[in-house]
Amino acid sequence: MKNLLHSFKYAFHGLWDSLNERNMRIHIVAMVTVLLFSLLFDLTSGEYAIIILTIASVMAAELFNTAIEAITDLASPNRHVLARIAKDTAAAGVLILSIAAIAVAVFIFWDKDVFNVLYNFFSFSIWVPIAVVVYIIVSCIFIFSAKKKRK
Repeated sequence: MKNLLHSFKYAFHGLWDSLNERNMRIHIVAMVTVLLFSLLFDLTSGEYAIIILTIASVMAAELFNTAIEAITDLASPNRHVLARIAKDTAAAGVLILSIAAIAVAVFIFWDKDVFNVLYNFFSFSIWVPIAVVVYIIVSCIFIFSAKKKRK
């Protein structure tokens, strides 16, 4: 039982460490944005399940990418073509999943009356657009305030 608790502790350490990565912060902002956006629609539990699985896939891919970059930096502190290939290929995997996630979002949200929903949402009150602007500013600060990269 103690080993199991340690494995969870280490997993949460890895998750916490990943918050120093700018790209992970971008994915977190995208996740929060999609989940908030989804509240404007009457989605089925199946659509929510697809959204959650898609988000989890992108986040997991970014975690794997971060792990590959850290291992590559440790194994090859100097520039090497194989190190570049390892890092670029891992990043490409995240890119492909991110593009697929956008496609999933388009398929789920586009067939809804998306423009009418957005118009109704933004015209509800003057505070709604202000809240959106504040959210964008806070998101940018969150994304670009990452701590220094590992050495």
